Amino acid sequence: MTDTEGRGETLVGSKEAKRDPVSSSFSERIWGAHTPQRVVAGRAKFKVSHGVANRVVPTLRAARRIDERIAEGNLFVLAHPRSGSTMLSHILQSHPEITGFGEHHVSYETKQDLDRLDARNAFFARQVSMSTRYSLDKIVWNQHEISGEVLAEEATRFLFLIRRPQETFESYRRVLPEFETDADRLRSYRNRLEGLRQTLERINAPERCFFTTYEELTGSTAPTLERASEWLQLKSPLSADYKLTSKTGSQSWGDPSQNIKAGTVLRLETSSVELEDGIREEAEGLYHQAIEELGRGSYQARKTSTPPIIDLTTEPDSVSSIQSSERTPDPTTS
Repeated sequence: MTDTEGRGETLVGSKEAKRDPVSSSFSERIWGAHTPQRVVAGRAKFKVSHGVANRVVPTLRAARRIDERIAEGNLFVLAHPRSGSTMLSHILQSHPEITGFGEHHVSYETKQDLDRLDARNAFFARQVSMSTRYSLDKIVWNQHEISGEVLAEEATRFLFLIRRPQETFESYRRVLPEFETDADRLRSYRNRLEGLRQTLERINAPERCFFTTYEELTGSTAPTLERASEWLQLKSPLSADYKLTSKTGSQSWGDPSQNIKAGTVLRLETSSVELEDGIREEAEGLYHQAIEELGRGSYQARKTSTPPIIDLTTEPDSVSSIQSSERTPDPTTS
């Protein structure tokens, strides 16, 4: 077992994880004695910024006698690492009705935690007096939990995102070197997909859940964003072009690669990296199963009685077109 085997698994539900998800002991339990320097640096930045935001924003709003909530509701991107969640978050937070600022790395136990998210987003946006439709965060690790109380909030929406294992694992190799082998990457992929399935099951409200894949988002961008816009009931559609922030491309704030700085959805080449036969077969099976289960429990399933059938031997273009056509038989109604 590597030091990373338990990352996002053994700490789910622990009091320490919920109390201080960026504490020193928390990181040491994830990575053992070899906590990456980027995590040490990111941990310090998050503790400072979160603490300041949680104190300053409520104080300033009270001083200005602003009683209304910062956000009408909350929006969570729920995904696995290296799934394109940073790009999707940038697309969402670039919309005038959605406010977000990267990945907050926290759990959500109560409604008060949603208020703290709103305060942090207002602080990072430098708009203490703002009022927005949705306040955004993304969660990609199992140890950052959402309680039943928060999942049941009627004004909260959940956008699920997954990616093909070949490209996911290749991205792991570049950005998450602490996962040393494909077996480590498979274990992480498997456990997070199971975490997403369980979360969807606990929500049990298809109208508040939207599901897509990285392949669909990059291969059928316009129709995918159109459906997401309809689901969120936005006044104007989401755009493939997005705004960059001061933290775009920075460690601990999401995707650290240069691709995220393009400011638009990029269609990247299919991975040429080969996985071992046993690992490839299991990973593709997990991906296929996740598409079936997440798609069946989401908003799109309400538009058609036929669940999507995905041929994993096809290229991403074909997967995207199959998902798009079967989920929305009549595009004019999206």
